[in-house]
Amino acid sequence: MSDQQISLLLDWKGSSLELSVVHAKCLRAEHRFLWTDLVAGMSSNPRMIIGDFNAVLVDHERWGSGRFCLGATTEFRAMVDATSMIQAPSTGRKFTWPNNRRRGNVLAVLDRTFLNEAWMELFDNYSQHILQLFASDHAPLLVCSGMTTKSQNRPFRINKFWMEHPNFFDMVCNSWRPSVTGSDTFILGQKLKRLKIVMKLWSRETFPHLDHEVSISQSQLDQIQKRIEEEGHSEELFDLEADVKTRFLKASKYQEKLRQQKSRIRWLRDGDKCLRFFHVMAKVKRAKNYISSIVKEDGETISDQGLLGTILLSSMKTFIDAWT
Repeated sequence: MSDQQISLLLDWKGSSLELSVVHAKCLRAEHRFLWTDLVAGMSSNPRMIIGDFNAVLVDHERWGSGRFCLGATTEFRAMVDATSMIQAPSTGRKFTWPNNRRRGNVLAVLDRTFLNEAWMELFDNYSQHILQLFASDHAPLLVCSGMTTKSQNRPFRINKFWMEHPNFFDMVCNSWRPSVTGSDTFILGQKLKRLKIVMKLWSRETFPHLDHEVSISQSQLDQIQKRIEEEGHSEELFDLEADVKTRFLKASKYQEKLRQQKSRIRWLRDGDKCLRFFHVMAKVKRAKNYISSIVKEDGETISDQGLLGTILLSSMKTFIDAWT
C-alpha cells in the first residue's frame, strides 16, 4: 500500500487475484508516484484496478469550464499502456464526478475500472455500473465479474475466410440449384435453411477446430525440431517439419481472420495485425453485448438469466402481436 493505493492479493477458488483500489491525489506531480506504484505491481495474475484516478484519458471525458491538461492525460495513458490494462464496459451515467458549482460547472470521468487480459480469461462476463450520486461528489462504482455458460442455441454466422476456399461457391451453387415450389418469400426462406445445413457440414469437414489445430501443430513442430537437434537432419524429418509448418501457418492465418471478424476491428492495416489484440477486443465486444440485467417498467431490476429470457421473450411476442 501507499498513500494513493491499496493492493490486495486474493485467493479465489484456487486462483490468485490482484485488486488495486486507487484514490489519486489532485496534483499531477503526485500522480506520477501512483503510476509508478501501479506499474511496479505488474504480474501475470488476473488483475483489477478500480477507483478515483483524478485524471481523464480523452478530452471528451471532461465537460465544462477550465482547460484540458494534455500532459496529465498523456502520463495517465502511459501507465495504462505499461500495465496492459483495458477499461471494463460501463453502463449508467457517463460522468462520475461533478464539482457541484452553480457557476463554472464541471463534469468529468475520474472513476473507472481497469482489467487485464488474464482477468478476462478467467471471467468471461464483466461490467462496470455507475450508480447514483448521494453524499459524495464521486459516483459509486459497482463492478460485476462472473462466469457464464455458453448458449447452445447460438446464431449461425458465415466466416469470411470460408469464401477463400476454392470449393465454397460450388458448394453454395449445388445447394441453391434444386427448385422449391411456393411464393418467392417461402422459396428464399427454404433455400436459406437448406444452405445453412449444407454449409455447417461443409465447414466442419473442410476446416478444423482452429484453436485446437494451432495448439496441436505447434506441439508437433516442437517435437520434430527437438528430434532434428538430437538425431540430426534427414529428408524424412525435413518433410515432416515442412508439413507441420504449413498446417500451423494455415491454421494461424484462419484463426487471425476469425478473431478479427469477431472483434469488428476494420481499421488496422495488414502490417499492423495482432492476433492477441483481436482476441482481447472480441472478448470486450462480447462483454459489452452481454445482457446481465434489465429494468422493468415498475423499476424492478431482473438479473436471473432464466427469468430474464422469459421476460424478453414475452415482451417480444407482445411487440410482434401489437405490430401485426
